[in-house]
Amino acid sequence: MSSEYTPEFLLPHKPPMIVVGGLCECDPQAKSARAWAEFDENSIFYNATTHTIPAYLGIEMMAQTIGLLSGTYFREVLGKPPQMGFLLGTRDYRNHIPFFKPRERYFTSVEQIIFEELLGSFACKIRDSQDGLVAEAELNVFLANDDSMIEKFLESAKI
Repeated sequence: MSSEYTPEFLLPHKPPMIVVGGLCECDPQAKSARAWAEFDENSIFYNATTHTIPAYLGIEMMAQTIGLLSGTYFREVLGKPPQMGFLLGTRDYRNHIPFFKPRERYFTSVEQIIFEELLGSFACKIRDSQDGLVAEAELNVFLANDDSMIEKFLESAKI
């Protein structure tokens, strides 16, 4: 994996909406990846009243880790730039903590369960720096492989 594979290089997001800090490991052939995230008081998600980061941000951490895996796959295996993807949702996001702590490092792992005809499902887990399970879910995603698909998707979603 190239050291130039930063979140800014692989994801269509721009700061401050990039919530992952970078890849720890990525195996595009095995369709699995592990990324880290760390928040501080300057994060747009920081709640100054409670001094915490909302736990629901874990879903975005998982989705962006899938994006890092996808972007790496496109670059290394297919020799193409990353493609736009969309989080379709999850039926069972389980938080094991009420919030994320500032200055704590969290690690998100994703593993592809299935991917057929541009639709995929990934098993995702977030662990803290002591390897405690923080959150888990199975996310469903859609890969748009050209601009016309993106336009159709956004139109049908009324976005």
